[in-house]
Amino acid sequence: MGWGLLFFGYFLEFILGINSMFAPFVYLIGFALIAVGANALSRYCNLFLRVKWCALAMMIVSIWRTYAGLDELFSLGLPFVTQTAATVISWLYFLGMTLFHIFLALAVKELALRVNENKNAVRALRNLVMYGLYALAYLLANTLTVVKPLVPIVLLLWPVWAICNCVMLYSCYMHIMPANEDEQAARPPSRFAFVNRFRAAMDAREQKAIEEDRAYHAENARRRMEKLSRKQQARQEAKQRNRKD
Repeated sequence: MGWGLLFFGYFLEFILGINSMFAPFVYLIGFALIAVGANALSRYCNLFLRVKWCALAMMIVSIWRTYAGLDELFSLGLPFVTQTAATVISWLYFLGMTLFHIFLALAVKELALRVNENKNAVRALRNLVMYGLYALAYLLANTLTVVKPLVPIVLLLWPVWAICNCVMLYSCYMHIMPANEDEQAARPPSRFAFVNRFRAAMDAREQKAIEEDRAYHAENARRRMEKLSRKQQARQEAKQRNRKD
């Protein structure tokens, strides 16, 4: 399911990825799961396609980060792991991460509003502002010598916005659950009643999200048809006036 994969991939990349012991083993996996989850959600909101392509691009950067991380963790002495390369990759990662969080926030906000999950829409914008503060502190700390004291603040801000985004994505998983209806139909019932009750509640939420998404597109289509009809009527009236003149 899209939200579950997106949440788990984000947790691996931006929470476990903070720890240098786990980082080399989760960089590629994290963004791969994010890309797959975003691709699944793109059937409900096209904005998730930008999240997917950004995650795929970040996987290319993560190849070097994994390579350098393994070298540092096991003291392998691998070639091409230089300070210059590390600096270039770190700036590319920062740029890609910034675009990724912008695209993610806008996509979550759009889909949350479609299914009337206003809290998650607000969370998306709030978390984007928090990331913006982190990005500003990061830029200042890495470009201006006089603001080097900002480095500890940067280190503290990372887990704050990362955890907030994890909470948001988990909330989306619990309350915005577009699902594959064929999978639901083919799933056999469990022997345990509480499992069946839990599945029924989740299926009801998924069905609600699907119906609200369909209603959203149907309403947009109706408005487009009304607008087109008004334009056609205006043109016909204009033609009739011209004939009378």
